[in-house]
Amino acid sequence: MNFDTLQEQPKILLFNDVFTHQECDEVLHSGIEFEKSKGYSFTEGASILTNYRTSYSYHDINNKFKFITYRCFDLVKDYYWYMPFDTSNFEKIQFQRYDVGQEYLPHYDYFNHPGVTYIDNDRVATMITYLNDDFEGGSTYFVKLGIDVKPIKGSVLYFEYKYINELNSQTEHAGTPVTKGQKMIATSWIRRLSYSRG
Repeated sequence: MNFDTLQEQPKILLFNDVFTHQECDEVLHSGIEFEKSKGYSFTEGASILTNYRTSYSYHDINNKFKFITYRCFDLVKDYYWYMPFDTSNFEKIQFQRYDVGQEYLPHYDYFNHPGVTYIDNDRVATMITYLNDDFEGGSTYFVKLGIDVKPIKGSVLYFEYKYINELNSQTEHAGTPVTKGQKMIATSWIRRLSYSRG
């Protein structure tokens, strides 16, 4: 598979032409029903509406789009020789829609922060599938690395964090505001241990 290495440590890869335009269009026109995106609050122990994540989301709880998980797994399975790893490590796919002006302010995808939170089965990597590119703005921007990834339809962005805090913190990233059109992505988060089946 053709990919570009955007950063070695932490590893950030952009895989090209993973999904065909037809596959992306079939997902886009499948009647996904979105609701306001939420962020997880450890204080409240629940997902809540926030002012830092203003998109709309859809959780693929019925595995309708499981083929995305399998394709993403095939891309990165060889990187995880150091731990047991299969498609059960993937959370259910979450789709995001960003309309004009919507964004996701700088954040981390993992949960464990020294002295702040700890869960046994933390996230170790993220994969973002770009389903369209007929919009303006809406890049994925790594704040501390100065890496700005412009979405390309059918490509997949992969980045990992391996429990080394100094490296993890470099994966702080943002979904910049969409300035024209509508951005559509599918996000796959990978856990350290088995997380889901189906």
